[in-house]
Amino acid sequence: MFASISFKTKLLLVVSVIGTLVLTSALIFRWHQTDILLKERMLLRTGTVADFAVKGWTADGVKAYVGWLAQGNDIQYAAFFSAKGELLYFAGQGNQAAVKPSGEDIFNLKDATYDVSRPVLKKTGEQAGTLVLGFPMARLYSDSRGHTMAGLLVWFIAIALIVASMYFALSHFLAPLKDIYTGAQRLAEKNLSYRIPVTSSDEFGYTAAQFNAMATELDSFYMELQKKVSSATSELHKANGILAEKNLQLETLNARLKELDQRKTEVISIVSHDLRTPLTSIIGFADTLLNKDLDFSAAERARYIGIINTEAHRLARLISDFLVVTKIEEGVYRLAKEHTDLCGLLSEAAAPLNLAPKELKLRLELPERPVMWEVDRDKLLQVIHNLLGNAIKYSPTGGTLSLALRESGGTARISVSDTGHGIPDEEKEKVFDKFYRRNDAVARKEFGTGLGLAIAKSIVELHGGKIAVKDSPSGGCEFFFELPASAQDAMSGTPRPGS
Repeated sequence: MFASISFKTKLLLVVSVIGTLVLTSALIFRWHQTDILLKERMLLRTGTVADFAVKGWTADGVKAYVGWLAQGNDIQYAAFFSAKGELLYFAGQGNQAAVKPSGEDIFNLKDATYDVSRPVLKKTGEQAGTLVLGFPMARLYSDSRGHTMAGLLVWFIAIALIVASMYFALSHFLAPLKDIYTGAQRLAEKNLSYRIPVTSSDEFGYTAAQFNAMATELDSFYMELQKKVSSATSELHKANGILAEKNLQLETLNARLKELDQRKTEVISIVSHDLRTPLTSIIGFADTLLNKDLDFSAAERARYIGIINTEAHRLARLISDFLVVTKIEEGVYRLAKEHTDLCGLLSEAAAPLNLAPKELKLRLELPERPVMWEVDRDKLLQVIHNLLGNAIKYSPTGGTLSLALRESGGTARISVSDTGHGIPDEEKEKVFDKFYRRNDAVARKEFGTGLGLAIAKSIVELHGGKIAVKDSPSGGCEFFFELPASAQDAMSGTPRPGS
């Protein structure tokens, strides 16, 4: 039931609960402090009365003096003990047997009477006995109840004000979120012409602008795809009326068009789904930071801003992957080849790896001489980073990664292996398909679009090579790709220092 209510209502409930807890804690603290203050006031008052009573004591007429004290205002009873602690005189109302010459601690009372004791001294300075006065606690308890009722009234008023102010504040600040949610709905409905109004320059405004940019790209892609479909369909109709032997070609082209249309639908569906995850995180933490009723430390604020930054970069990477796939499918993805030392390239790829969280080890196996190849350095580095990232993701804690380069017969072979659980045989070919993600615990936990290996495969094939995966002797799996002789510079280098 909680999952079906709106985000604003959830946030309002959470803030209301937190405010209630804070106010309740403050009320309890105030009640405790008031109780202490009332008892301290009574301690001062009763101590003063007891001091005056001792000053008026005389050795003659002790019994009458005790009786006179018991008739005083706010004194329930009076008692006089000998220097040995024996009860000599008692007057007033109370349990005579429960009265002790030592008195009581007002902060640890267990009954409705507070006993105050004072030593009585003779003129010679010797202790003549102990005077004990019993004061009723009913008045103090009545004052305490009055303060408690006043605190409860303030508590109810404060809770009502917090809920009302939070409702109006959330209605105002979450208005851009509603616009973004509407945009996501329109995108899911394939309405690519819808644009989110950008009303601010904060995180919501930036997200709306990025969403509009992505929608524009998708709209252009969709329109271009529609033009291609329309053009191809027109060509098919013309070909149908010309030659009967072209039927097979027309059917093949028609099947291709259906595949493109289905792929268009899949892309839109996947984009609209995958965008919600980073958008939800960005919006949630942004709302938290904008909440003026919450007091964050500098470290908490920095952590929340870091999460927003991470999710924004994650959203940018998602959009970048889709743009790369679009360029590859349209045939406009180009390589910028240059003479490159593959040994140095692999060392560069391994340098920034963060292996500490899972206590992984990396084994780098490189030839002693440079291996010069004509490749697109940045795009090949992207392929190696993707394979290493997957190896780290699926390796168990304390595992070992291996990055190796071998040259044989004019072919360079680069491999990445791990000590994970491996990949089932029926999935080895599917992992290179676009949008394919394995259905296991690691894949469900880690973020991914299923485009990394598909992009890596396209880059390797553009170099004239091939990429595959097989079981590793170490127990995990080994991804490898080969660059043929046609892609290399056919140069042999000098030995690499320190190899």
